[in-house]
Amino acid sequence: MSDSHIAINILVVDSNNKAFKGFPLKGHFSHKPKQRLKICNESGIYKLLLNEGDSYQIDALKPDGSYQKKILINATPDLNNSTQKITLDDPMDVYVATLTLTVNDISSPPQIVPKAQIKTIYREKERIRDTNDSGVLKLRVLIGEPLQFQLIDPLSKQPMGGTHIDEIIARKMNTSIIVIQPSIQIQSHFGEDKPNTTTPPMPQNDMNITMAQMKKMWPDVKDVSKMQVIIDELNNGLIEYKLDTWLRQAHFMAQVRAESGRLFKLRENIASYTEKNLLNNMGYYKKHKIEAKIDAEIKDKVLKEKTICNKAYMDVNRGKKLALGNVQDGDGYRFIGRGMKQLTGRYNYTQFNKFYKKAWPKEELNFVENPELIEQPKYAARTALVYWLANKLYNLADKGATHEMVDLVTKGVNAGATDQMKAERRGLFDQAKAIFKDTRSN
Repeated sequence: MSDSHIAINILVVDSNNKAFKGFPLKGHFSHKPKQRLKICNESGIYKLLLNEGDSYQIDALKPDGSYQKKILINATPDLNNSTQKITLDDPMDVYVATLTLTVNDISSPPQIVPKAQIKTIYREKERIRDTNDSGVLKLRVLIGEPLQFQLIDPLSKQPMGGTHIDEIIARKMNTSIIVIQPSIQIQSHFGEDKPNTTTPPMPQNDMNITMAQMKKMWPDVKDVSKMQVIIDELNNGLIEYKLDTWLRQAHFMAQVRAESGRLFKLRENIASYTEKNLLNNMGYYKKHKIEAKIDAEIKDKVLKEKTICNKAYMDVNRGKKLALGNVQDGDGYRFIGRGMKQLTGRYNYTQFNKFYKKAWPKEELNFVENPELIEQPKYAARTALVYWLANKLYNLADKGATHEMVDLVTKGVNAGATDQMKAERRGLFDQAKAIFKDTRSN
């Protein structure tokens, strides 16, 4: 066998003699059965380089996704710089499938999400594409070729947490429909679960959350009227809300206790912050320590809250990963932390508003125009439930009662939690674990 190289152009045309850009071929040497995928260039040509005397078989894609033998090349000097044509049996359109990616949210029935962003990976090339106003992205791909796709966070432009890379291989000539069902993003990233808000089944009475338990978790609360409304909301959907085990309830209540504080506040109590609180809990004041002392000493409570929130919560003063969507003057104070989850920031209120309209369609509410509504017990409870379900925090809760698991749940609730905040929630979980347990034998 000679070491002389033989360069051959393999031109692929369809049955109408049209050059087929990007057409896939599989080739292997006669003495090496392992096939290698080859892709034709923009002109429908694959450039093949052989040694004189090589025997090389090329298989072409069929409309059913399989490959068939098309040509056997015996490399001889007279083939050098020649073009060998492969003519397919069918027109080009037969080899192409239209895949329709439809982005829906987690409401029941699912609702479209317009202008969603999807990262696609096709033939090792990554692109970020936008769906249309109907939440649809149509792509044309070759039969048998894998297309990978994943949802993109609209703020960070990174893959959305809680979603994985899905893959579809088109094997039919008709349109394939792929439905992506993310949850709505609210600061941290959501998964797929949601409560059935229409006809929740009655939970097992043995698992009901009781006022006695809540009082033990919040012993300093005197007026329990709001607490009772929240208990009723949770007990009406224990199964759907994934609060149907003692361990889940302990993890959930530990986070709620940390968010709402010892007095079960459904609105963030910024007016009570001391200089130490500002330095420990707010990144802005860690960089502006002199202002922490000044602002903490403001006597007027409303002015104090406005001053602090319109500094610490405005996007201009926060890193990109911690952005809250507060870009309009006064947004920091307007969208102060509210609810059992302490929902914070224009972006999070907006996304919760969208989720709410689809999950509870009979309740015509607008939490962006009326953010104070979230201070009402029923809606306050639902802010916490959204995070719990969408981040699938119940799955973490199921893994055990270790502090490591508590930290992971904390991350799902508040990705920016400081070491001090994490330590606090570990202690609150230990407390909750002793309260939310089976007491029937006692």
